Amino acid sequence: GSMVVAFDSKPPHGGDSSTCRKNQQGFHDSVAQMYMSTGVRVAQPSNPMVGYRLSYGQSDVAEKNWIPFTYQNSLYFVYTPMPHVIVGAQMDGASEKLYSTTFRPLQRIAQESPHVSIRGSAQAVFVNNTEATPSLARPHYLALLHLFDSSTGRYAHHAYRFGAEPPFMMLQMSTQLPLSEAAAVPNGVKFAFASGLAVAGNTVVITYGAGDRDARALVMTLERLDEMFKCSSYAEE
Repeated sequence: GSMVVAFDSKPPHGGDSSTCRKNQQGFHDSVAQMYMSTGVRVAQPSNPMVGYRLSYGQSDVAEKNWIPFTYQNSLYFVYTPMPHVIVGAQMDGASEKLYSTTFRPLQRIAQESPHVSIRGSAQAVFVNNTEATPSLARPHYLALLHLFDSSTGRYAHHAYRFGAEPPFMMLQMSTQLPLSEAAAVPNGVKFAFASGLAVAGNTVVITYGAGDRDARALVMTLERLDEMFKCSSYAEE
């Protein structure tokens, strides 16, 4: 079968570098944009595919960390976790903002810690296993987000859950995920960055890079992850 692939990339110049964006000093300063490609066949990796730029967002600001998910056979993205902005997308890249809601614990972080950026990670997965998720015993989406502290250069990753129906409100946020960190350079800041999320049966797999050099995975049961929501201090009052 085929699939849809969403990715970020700097805009291609099609062989004509004169079309590239430049700053006032004349240097190229293009920024990443979000793209999608449809009909991708993993068994035919050499087949060239067309990437369509997702029209929502800004062309002069880096666009990345969107969280894709499907609902009723349609494609959506979490544009930002705070506020929780949902964008609907068509296969030709046309996209528009549909919903925007606020999760108060994240709102407090944004207000009290302006040096912390709240961004999305990986993709969202639909979960309907009430026995394994007693702290949210109803269908929902499972997703990832990260907090980046510009004052320290450190990342903190969390799982979160949002509603299974529009407007897809954020419902819960876990304690920090125990990702093993590494430094990219000697004596550098240790960090990890989550890039993938999958759920198979009762098993959750979170793939991530450590120090931009080691590929790792955090594997746990849905029940163990549910405990990280149950014990979390990030809850609506």
